[in-house]
Amino acid sequence: MLKLKVWEEIVGILNDLRVNNGKLILSISSSINVEIPNQLVNKKMLEKILGHRVGVLRTDSGYLIRVFKATNANYVAHDRKRKHRCNSSPACL
Repeated sequence: MLKLKVWEEIVGILNDLRVNNGKLILSISSSINVEIPNQLVNKKMLEKILGHRVGVLRTDSGYLIRVFKATNANYVAHDRKRKHRCNSSPACL
């Protein structure tokens, strides 16, 4: 179980969330469980973003959750550039 330190962030796919002993457990990218005090985040909001890539940042005044619009912004940008130069061969995909 990971407890973030102040100004520490974890980024990954939010796969699951559950409550355990007053703590909210976020399952990030299938292998990391992050523990957050239940009262510091909105569980209903988190349920709406299950399956999305998120960043969980612990600040000195609580936690911030951000949602990434693209699964991997670098891949999407790189993919757009390659469409013009690449055919459908496996080496380009």
